[in-house]
Amino acid sequence: MRIKTLEVSEAKKYYYRISTLLGLMIITGFSLFWPLREFLLTRPQFYLKMSFVIALIINSIVISYLQKIATTRSFASLTLKEKLPLFISGAFSTVCWILTATAEFYLIPE
Repeated sequence: MRIKTLEVSEAKKYYYRISTLLGLMIITGFSLFWPLREFLLTRPQFYLKMSFVIALIINSIVISYLQKIATTRSFASLTLKEKLPLFISGAFSTVCWILTATAEFYLIPE
C-alpha cells in the first residue's frame, strides 16, 4: 500500500528533529568560533559559510510552510507549479549543506 500523504505528526517530528540538529550545530559552531574569532573574522570563507548557514535557516522556515502541502495533498495531485517549490527547496537545502561542509575545509589555518 502506498502512502498518499504524510501524517502531520510524522512530518512535524522530522521537521523538529532536523531543526533541533541545525540549532545544535549552530551552538557547537559558536563554541568553536569563539576561541578563533579574531582569525575567522578576517577570512572571507567564514562569511561565505555563514551565508550558507543563514540560507539553511531561512529554508527551514520555508519547509515549515511547504510541509503543509505534503500532509494535505498527494504529490501526484499537485500541479507542476505546486511541485516546483518543493523541488527547489529540496535542491537548495542539499546544495547549502554541501557548500557549508565544503567551506569548512577552506577555513582550516594553513
